[in-house]
Amino acid sequence: MRAQGAIYFFIFQCLFVGLFADAVIAAPNEQSGDLVLEDTTAAQKKSPYAMNQENAIEWVKGLSAGTGKEADDGVLLNLAVSYLYCTVKTGVCSYMLDTVLESDFRHGTTTCPNMKKFWKAWLGNDLEQRLKYMLPIGYAAAVTTFNSSERPKYVKCEAKLAEWKPAKETRIAQITKTFKFLEEIKAKNINVMLATGVIGEQAPKAAKK
Repeated sequence: MRAQGAIYFFIFQCLFVGLFADAVIAAPNEQSGDLVLEDTTAAQKKSPYAMNQENAIEWVKGLSAGTGKEADDGVLLNLAVSYLYCTVKTGVCSYMLDTVLESDFRHGTTTCPNMKKFWKAWLGNDLEQRLKYMLPIGYAAAVTTFNSSERPKYVKCEAKLAEWKPAKETRIAQITKTFKFLEEIKAKNINVMLATGVIGEQAPKAAKK
């Protein structure tokens, strides 16, 4: 009887150990590859800024290929802030305005919707005020002259669009400069929203009620 009891006890131990091992294998493990893969997937999710930046680059690239579709608000916000950053860093960047106007020309519209949404993003994010206090003295004279004499034609854009007849080579050159500038910003991992203070610590604070 004792020998028989010992055999039953041995079988019970084997079954118990087997079930316990299966439970450990099946249980979630914080060090498992599945959880690491999950974290990697989450990390690869693009921020709204990255998406707008990529969409803006692709949109300008499309202009180079001959398309002229109307841009969405995210694309034009990215272009408006990039224009501010360009102006602060290099002075007059009229080629970016020409690129936006060219898109309206190719779209076959007389109301320049892209140009108007560009300025809506500009004013809605206080970029004019940021330009005033961020613009280096070395660029101030040229930018001020451009803003008073030429920029109004891009703001009230219908008349400029109606007489838009630059040479094809000139128009392509302006688009190419815009594309290269946006590509350079991305390659250097510059977030123009942060660099210009549109978001982050320098962003305007909401007024206290």
